[in-house]
Amino acid sequence: MTHPDKSQWRWRRAITDLVRGIEAWQGWSLLAYQDVRQRYVRSVLGEFWISISLGISILSIGVLYGGIFDFPMESYLPYLAAGVAGWTLISSALNEGSQAFIADHLLLLQSSQPRSLYIFRVLLRTFIVFAHNQIIVLMVCVAFGVWPTWWLFTLIPNSLLVLVNVGWAALLLAIVATRFRDIPPILGNVLQILFFLTPIIWKPEQVPDHLKLIVDLNPLKMLLELLRSPFLGTSLSISTYVSVVLLAVVGWLIAIALYARTRHRIIYWL
Repeated sequence: MTHPDKSQWRWRRAITDLVRGIEAWQGWSLLAYQDVRQRYVRSVLGEFWISISLGISILSIGVLYGGIFDFPMESYLPYLAAGVAGWTLISSALNEGSQAFIADHLLLLQSSQPRSLYIFRVLLRTFIVFAHNQIIVLMVCVAFGVWPTWWLFTLIPNSLLVLVNVGWAALLLAIVATRFRDIPPILGNVLQILFFLTPIIWKPEQVPDHLKLIVDLNPLKMLLELLRSPFLGTSLSISTYVSVVLLAVVGWLIAIALYARTRHRIIYWL
């Protein structure tokens, strides 16, 4: 097999693996649902502890930073709630995605299932948690007079766009973290820093003019706005959607290229 033929063969195998992973949706859906249930087994409130934990975090952060920044609570808390819920989805998908192969190493070594199945399992698991969190976000918005509008229906397609983007990032991180086990703790620290560099607890209009370009080019800001705007009833520019789609296309091309080169080595790194 010549070198170009071998490269094309690896690409076909990688794409086939992803397609087979999507087709096995019943398997990773069941696994993801069981993951969430297992976390709260024998607890009285079950999965609703997810929403309660988020509500406590929003109230604590909101009172502190709302006072520091002198923001009106009726507008700041809904903004914060939607932002924290969106960040939880993104950061959890990246954090847990980086360990997708490591956490399921026994299944990977003993099963012929497509490796991408474990990435989709993580994505759905984090989305289920995100869906639970929307209860608190809606409660906060209604409590402070930010009533749902028809823009709320854009949350579903916007969430899918976000998942498509964090999906390629999770696949990249899972490959690299399986090879280099220092990546997960490093990633955890990086995400802590990015939490403060992304407009979650602060607003973009607070940034000086000479730094606004840096904020606007932050891809996490764009993803976060996709998840926040439906609750606040604000529209996003076409350029935001175009940027997010381009990010997804470029990201998946890079992820598939790396996956094609390393897919056959993953089981040897476990």
